[in-house]
Amino acid sequence: YFHGGLRDEEREMAINNWKSDYTQIMIATSAFGMGINSNNISV
Repeated sequence: YFHGGLRDEEREMAINNWKSDYTQIMIATSAFGMGINSNNISV
């Protein structure tokens, strides 16, 4: 999961896990979309 209330290290780990395909499904608020630029996102 990803939301604006995560600590910096939690946010970094969630993003890195998603980018490396360790996390294949991300439950997130709009905070996740801030700064994420990827072609493989389905909504």
